[in-house]
Amino acid sequence: MFEALAEQIRDMPSCREPAYRPATTIDDAEKARIAEKLGAAENYDIGLLRAMVAEDPDNVELRKALVSGIVSAVAWAQATIPNSARISA
Repeated sequence: MFEALAEQIRDMPSCREPAYRPATTIDDAEKARIAEKLGAAENYDIGLLRAMVAEDPDNVELRKALVSGIVSAVAWAQATIPNSARISA
């Protein structure tokens, strides 16, 4: 009856500009632009980003980085973890 969120949105067009893409696929110029917004590469750690967002909830760039990190982790898990090993909700 109910589908997982990933199943519901898989075929929907991206509304983000630019469209989401994993950090491993962006070029050096894009990495530099992101570094200007977020600071050092150490800031990409999900735990640290979560703490930074908690300290400054109005910083939209940090919030976007946190969401992108979560999406990257989910995409990586879906690509690398066999279906038989996944935990179902």
